[in-house]
Amino acid sequence: MTTKPTDIGWFASTDVFGNGLNPSYAYQTVSTDSYGHIKQSGSSPGNYNNYHAAVLNATDSVAYNVRTNSTIPATVFAIGLGGNATMDPILLQRMANDPNADQFNNPAVFPACSTEATCITYASQPQGTFIYAPTAAQLGQAFLSISSQILRLSH
Repeated sequence: MTTKPTDIGWFASTDVFGNGLNPSYAYQTVSTDSYGHIKQSGSSPGNYNNYHAAVLNATDSVAYNVRTNSTIPATVFAIGLGGNATMDPILLQRMANDPNADQFNNPAVFPACSTEATCITYASQPQGTFIYAPTAAQLGQAFLSISSQILRLSH
């Protein structure tokens, strides 16, 4: 959907699990109203770009929250598949908490997180891996690479 949703007046600032749509470490900038709701823009019934940014923030927030869970912190691994113009390598690096540049492809498809203005990683949280597979034929190797890392973590 790329149009303004007409049946949504606003989004709450968190989802039912407490994941922020506009947390302090937000990936995207969103506009909120005086109640902290993700707001509409002007007289239109909704603002797709603002809502989309809030959903990306919620996705990032889920990964952040599972990595900082004090009972069982999780390591997040992400695989992006090529051919999808909307694949967001910065979001996937943030979700995996992967500070590295592309180590799967030659030449590298994406740079180190530290070189991207909106990419943040946290050294105190578990660091996973983001792998970009340009084609479906390379997915098998991407999954093998992730599985070998998981096996190393489990020993």
